Amino acid sequence: MSKQLPPQPHLDSLKKQARQLLKGYESDQSDAVERVRAALAELPPSAAESFTLRQAQQVVAREYGFSSWQKLVDEVGHPLVEEKPQNSYVAHYNRMARDLVATLHTVREVGSGGGSNSAWKQLRQRWPRFAERGRAKILSTELSLEEAREIVAGENDFQSWAQLVEVLNTNEPGPLANLEQLRGLERLHDEFARLLGVNFTSADGVDRQVEVNTAFVDQTSYGEFVLSLSNPNRAFRYQADGFEGDLVLDIAMPIVQGLGATGGDQGDDKARLDYFAERIARDLEKVWAPIHQVGVGSFELYTDPNALELAPSHGIVLLVAFEVNAQPAETGWSGLVSLIYLGSTMVPFQSALADYWPEGSAARN
Repeated sequence: MSKQLPPQPHLDSLKKQARQLLKGYESDQSDAVERVRAALAELPPSAAESFTLRQAQQVVAREYGFSSWQKLVDEVGHPLVEEKPQNSYVAHYNRMARDLVATLHTVREVGSGGGSNSAWKQLRQRWPRFAERGRAKILSTELSLEEAREIVAGENDFQSWAQLVEVLNTNEPGPLANLEQLRGLERLHDEFARLLGVNFTSADGVDRQVEVNTAFVDQTSYGEFVLSLSNPNRAFRYQADGFEGDLVLDIAMPIVQGLGATGGDQGDDKARLDYFAERIARDLEKVWAPIHQVGVGSFELYTDPNALELAPSHGIVLLVAFEVNAQPAETGWSGLVSLIYLGSTMVPFQSALADYWPEGSAARN
C-alpha cells in the first residue's frame, strides 16, 4: 500500500527513511529487499548490483507517490500554495489524488492476476491513457502525484490543478465535516438502515429476510460519486424542505431486481420503485427528527447518473452507504444503497451531528 505523507512532513525524516532503507537492503532485510525489487524497473540498471543512497531516496519518493526525489523534496521543503492548512477543500482533493496513486500501488503489489475488479475499473475509468490497456501494461507504468492531481482536477470540471487551487483558495465553500460529525451522521442513519430492512422485507412479493446495515460514511466530491455508479442506474432525487438543496438515493441494480422490479423505468417497474421511494421519504423524515425537522417531498426517478446534476463535479457531498443482503446468502441478492447529501446543506447541522447519540445508547447516558 502506498504511504501517505503526514500533515507536516519533515525532510530530515524522509532522508532518515532513505538511509534506513539502504542499510536494510545492504544487510539483506527481507522488507527492504522487497521494496527495492518493486522499484527496480524505475531505477538505473546499475541499481541491481550497486544500490546507492540516491537510489534509496528515489524508492522512498516513489512510495509516497512522487516521480522523483527532487519533487518530493520540493513539496516538503517548499509547501505549495494549495497545501495551506486553512484551505481544507484543496487538502481534500489532494488526498483524492494520493488515493488514486495508492490504488495503482495496491494493484501492483498483488500483480496482474490480483486486486479487486473495482480497483482495476477505477484505474481505467479515471486514468484516460489506461482506458484500453491491459493489466500488465498498467502495472509497468508509474503514476506520479502530479499527474494524479491533474486527473482529479479534470474529473471535477477544472482545466488544471492550478485552476482548482486558485478557485478554491479564492472561494472556499465552508467547513468540511470532521470525523466526529461524520460519525454522528452514521449514528443518525443506523436507524434508517433498520427501517430500510423492514421496508424491503415486508414488501409484497419479497419472500426473504432482508438485512440492511450502515456500511460506511464518506466525504467526497460529487464527480467521484457519479463515477462510482453503474450506468444505467436507478436513483431518486428528492426535494427536501429544511435542507438548502436536494438529496439523492441510489439503489444498486441487484437490489432493484431482487425487490421485484426488472430494472425498467416505465409502468409496473416504475410503480414498484415509486412505492419504495415514498416509504424511504417518510423514513428519512423520522430519522432526522431528533436533530432537525425535514419534509421530504416530491421525487423523480433517474436511470442515467450523469443526468442527476445534483451539484457541480467539484462540489463536496456526504455519502452514507448501506449494505443490503437478502438471506440466505447462498441464494439471496446483495448490493449497496447510497444516500447523498450536499456538503453545504449539512454545515448548519455539523455541531448537532457531532453531539448526536441515539436514545438509550451507552455514550448518551
